[in-house]
Amino acid sequence: MPINRKKGQAFASDFVISAVLFIIILAISIEMWTATGLKYSKSESSDFMQKKAFSITDTLIKTQGYPLDWTRNSAKVIGVSGETPQVLNKSKLIEMKYISDSDLKNTWGISGYNVYMKFTNSSGNIISLDGTALEYGIVPFQQKDLVPLKRLVLINDSGNLIRSVLTFLIWR
Repeated sequence: MPINRKKGQAFASDFVISAVLFIIILAISIEMWTATGLKYSKSESSDFMQKKAFSITDTLIKTQGYPLDWTRNSAKVIGVSGETPQVLNKSKLIEMKYISDSDLKNTWGISGYNVYMKFTNSSGNIISLDGTALEYGIVPFQQKDLVPLKRLVLINDSGNLIRSVLTFLIWR
């Protein structure tokens, strides 16, 4: 009796269906990988900005800076605290107004970012000392990757303590 041996054959339709399914699965996988990478990148950037915002404001309100009697031309570390942490020195707040935005960002190590900072009273109005509004940087307009931070501080205005909210915004 002859044995009937058939060789395996691939039908063209089987091959086409499997190739289409493979391409669809590959495309979905690539899209998911890209989306996950972008989400992780944004999250990492946001975490970095939050840490930087906290670090900058912490140094700003808890230290006197370096050198202690810094000016706009000599500041290595910008701190506006008086002798008591979180009680801010009026003359340093005014002096900081004359430091350029790019110099502030370079000193803070955030040259690739934008910042806006203001000191407001309990009514939300920007505080002015000796005619100088305590507002620094670029006002953001419809930014998506904006990280805000608020800190409560006191400003020593010649012995008169002013309650204030420091609002610090950072974005790319």
